[in-house]
Amino acid sequence: MDRRITTNATTPHGGTVRIWCGCCQNVTHHQILASVKTGYENADGESFSDDYLTVQCLGCETVAYCIQASSSLGQETDPETGDERIAVETRKVYPLVSRCHPMMPDAEKCPEPIYRLYHETSLAISNDLLFLGGVGIRMIVEAVCKEKNAQGENLKDRINDFVDRQLISREEGAILQTLRVMGNDTVHDAIAHSAAHLAKALEVVEHLLRTVYILPEIGRTLPKKQAKA
Repeated sequence: MDRRITTNATTPHGGTVRIWCGCCQNVTHHQILASVKTGYENADGESFSDDYLTVQCLGCETVAYCIQASSSLGQETDPETGDERIAVETRKVYPLVSRCHPMMPDAEKCPEPIYRLYHETSLAISNDLLFLGGVGIRMIVEAVCKEKNAQGENLKDRINDFVDRQLISREEGAILQTLRVMGNDTVHDAIAHSAAHLAKALEVVEHLLRTVYILPEIGRTLPKKQAKA
């Protein structure tokens, strides 16, 4: 059984850590504003520690929270001193950000429930929550069909109705049917598709949202062509 051996709260001066910044959409240096370290040791003498860091990006100055875990199992050699040191094994940054797949521009032009569903699905896929991401992809397609009053007894029929009404092309409809099947695999058979496949699926969903909501909304803001006298 693990045994807590240390708890130490500090306010570092000048300490930094390189982590992903959701505002800058890049890995940047963050100043460590406050740190709490907890340590554990198991019966085999292996040590584990967690650092809970309040940090601020040195670029955009956004404040975030970072948890980094390390253990004596992950030792590495310091390239500058040659000393053995404990390597950081995992880092988690909060609030969760869409690191692998940033939110598309103008997403807020979608209806509020669909925007929230898209936002949460994007976060899930970017943070390797693959089951939730797969379910979210299917839910977005179904929500768009419902919001646009697509007709049919099931999602397959409603996608076909979208094609018949020329809201999307036949090729786009075929791709949405593929997303529907992927979602069914997750919902009914607990199959988690890879992050790469879900990222591609999300690109298709974004194309759907741009076609159905964003481009028409942008079009309404453009000057109308005046009829000749």
